[in-house]
Amino acid sequence: AAVVSRRSFDQHLARRACKYADLRLKERVTGVLNENKDVVIRLDHGEIIRSRFMFDAEGRGARIARSLGLKTNPSGWLPAVQALVTNHNRDRDFVYLFFPPYVHGFFAYLVPIDEESGKLGLATHRAPLAAMKKFLTSEFPAAKIVGITGGSVYTSRPAPRATISRTLVMGDAAGHVKATTGGGVIFGCISASQAGVSVAKACFDPSVEKSVCQEYDRWLRQNVARELSAIALLRSVLDRLP
Repeated sequence: AAVVSRRSFDQHLARRACKYADLRLKERVTGVLNENKDVVIRLDHGEIIRSRFMFDAEGRGARIARSLGLKTNPSGWLPAVQALVTNHNRDRDFVYLFFPPYVHGFFAYLVPIDEESGKLGLATHRAPLAAMKKFLTSEFPAAKIVGITGGSVYTSRPAPRATISRTLVMGDAAGHVKATTGGGVIFGCISASQAGVSVAKACFDPSVEKSVCQEYDRWLRQNVARELSAIALLRSVLDRLP
């Protein structure tokens, strides 16, 4: 295993993307309309963008994906909280998992960054902040919180389909997440890569344009959804164990 700086990782991907794409920050998509030959994208300041295809990697919010009709299992999302702490007093060469009775449906963890600091978090169906406070008090009484963030993890099957007309959805927005761990970076990257390959084919060969979304969904069923569904089944079995 490796501890990765998500900020640095995202910046690295952005630099690579900027070699071929126009990166626009602090702009919000307010609406999407899939037409016969285009996707019409409306931005918050009124600008309209037309594209042959659109990729949706919104993450947990999936506001646009939901408005287009793609949905993950609502009961599969667990609220989560993670803190950056110092003085954890644990060996940096190990990741630590905890299964206290007040963490329902998931687990708590410590991922050391070095001898002093680490990422400490949990996800649970009930009162995550109260659970985090109890977890810190009982397991890490000497730890000091440097920063804290909230979020959610997905613990169910992926969405039945990941395309709507000319829109291809990937990552958390499509439920491409390991239900046992809440990890989605690897599967999200795999799905995004395949979406790029499918659309690139259409750019060079317009005759396959109509089958891009079907090809992407078919590839996901064979290479991603089947494995993630099996992992979700394992998650449901684990939830029934004392």
